[in-house]
Amino acid sequence: MKKDTMRGIALLVALWSIVGCSPAEAARGGSKGGGTCKSWKCEPPPPPPPPPPPTYAATISWLPPLQNEDGSALTDLAGYRLYYNGSLLTDLGAGLATYVVDGLSTGTHCFYMTALNSKGVESVPSETVCKTY
Repeated sequence: MKKDTMRGIALLVALWSIVGCSPAEAARGGSKGGGTCKSWKCEPPPPPPPPPPPTYAATISWLPPLQNEDGSALTDLAGYRLYYNGSLLTDLGAGLATYVVDGLSTGTHCFYMTALNSKGVESVPSETVCKTY
């Protein structure tokens, strides 16, 4: 009988280390590891919050303009303006031909661009392109 008692004690210690509550803590309704001790068992902590909604990215690519609107050679390209859903999103340098817009949510996202010359004159807008996620 003494061997059985010793096994029971060993099992109690193992259970205590797994559950994280001592018999005294359980009797007081204490807590350990984010859970609440009751009757030698711990209630699990609440589940984690759901993950945030997914976000998407749109890669905008373009070919640099070669001519002014009057047909003359464009020699003073200073940069671009990228518009998102009708509002200016950012100004971009003349050396770029790709831009990534990240952090987009589910829905339809529309973009268009204009070119700027060294005098700050803005071209007519490009065609609007839209992407739906």
